Amino acid sequence: MKSFDVLVIGSGPGGYIAAIRAAQLGLATGIVEEEPVLGGVCLNWGCIPTKAILSAAETFAAVKHGVPGLVVEGQTPNYGQVIDASRAAADRLSRGVAALMRKNKIEVLRGRGRLAPGKEVVISRDGANESVEARNVILATGSTEFVFPGVQVDGKKVLTSREALESRELPSSLLVIGGGAVGLEFAYAYNAYGTQVTIVEMQEQILPGFDRETAEALSRSFQRSGMKVLTRTAFKSLDASGAGVVVTAEGEKGAVELRADQLLLAVGRRALVADLGLEARGVAVERGYIKIGPDQRTTAPGVWAIGDILGAQIIGYGATELINEIALAMTIESTTAELGETSHAHPTLGEMLMQAALAAEGRALDF
Repeated sequence: MKSFDVLVIGSGPGGYIAAIRAAQLGLATGIVEEEPVLGGVCLNWGCIPTKAILSAAETFAAVKHGVPGLVVEGQTPNYGQVIDASRAAADRLSRGVAALMRKNKIEVLRGRGRLAPGKEVVISRDGANESVEARNVILATGSTEFVFPGVQVDGKKVLTSREALESRELPSSLLVIGGGAVGLEFAYAYNAYGTQVTIVEMQEQILPGFDRETAEALSRSFQRSGMKVLTRTAFKSLDASGAGVVVTAEGEKGAVELRADQLLLAVGRRALVADLGLEARGVAVERGYIKIGPDQRTTAPGVWAIGDILGAQIIGYGATELINEIALAMTIESTTAELGETSHAHPTLGEMLMQAALAAEGRALDF
């Protein structure tokens, strides 16, 4: 039986970085991944390909609406090529992760990892099981798209973000259920290429949880670009038996029927905690997420957890950059006064943190 000091289950940004650091510390390290490629959702089915599509859409929209000094005639979008480019970007980074595993002498174990009693982890692949031993296990299995009960995702008329990242055809019309970051990113991209987009959000604003001013400004921008934005409108049912889709929703004035060629379901994500053998070690789950202490320890000795399975997620444009300064401020126990008095380059996203800190001190400058 193979034996590891550290075994990471899941090869996303949390998992593979944890594996690399363990290997750098001289620990015998392995990483388990059931998907054909390394890198997890972010590299393969999330951040990277999505941003590649958004970048292309932004360029296309800029040219379509006019760039001073640039005249382009006969614009014809080839959305298939956009998808191909996004997949190429994801594949390139995934190969990079595989190279990092080789460089750091981390053994990649293909299959689904499940905890077993003691220090055993069972890895299943193609009907066969392999048992390995690990003194420490890091759970980094991430999350997946939430789908309403009874809704069948077929990848043709009904999609989640996963299927949308492979769909090479532009529908004439699209219903986006969910006005959060993921739904709005796809709404923007499809609209830029000419699809008639309708966004349906059950909360009183798109971007639930964000400040109202930002959400309303974005909503107005989307509507000026031709999109329909329906807030306080809750999804009730879906009929995909015909040529397109028919959604019944409940708005402030009663039931409404919405029709489109395709439906994109973007109503959040759920942690991948099922079928991990958590009960075999006594790993506690709370409200669908793994319960941990302040040092990432679960309730089971020798088992740790990181990432989306804890319920912690970062969303929104520039969030992955802004979080760095917030994390540093927390580490050094900085005060809002110190953060507000720190010099920030202008104009930058980072100024938002400075202004927020100054606002907390009653000294905001730009709002």
